[in-house]
Amino acid sequence: MSAWSRSIVLSFLSVFVGLLSTSATAGSLYFVYLYTGSAIASVGILTTSDVLMGGAYTITDIQGSRNVNDIGAQAER
Repeated sequence: MSAWSRSIVLSFLSVFVGLLSTSATAGSLYFVYLYTGSAIASVGILTTSDVLMGGAYTITDIQGSRNVNDIGAQAER
């Protein structure tokens, strides 16, 4: 992925996350991720609790895609 297209993707995700946060559930944090490698590309959003437990946040949801396949799972509560 070129630097220019990576900037476009990151800009889009920043706006998308901003829109999500306007109707976000209280107590959730959102982290945007993007990685590329040899024949691998992935982009998405991790939703976590807002409380650190043992120095880490608990992931409660993931949305995105990896090599055009959808990623999606919500943790059982």
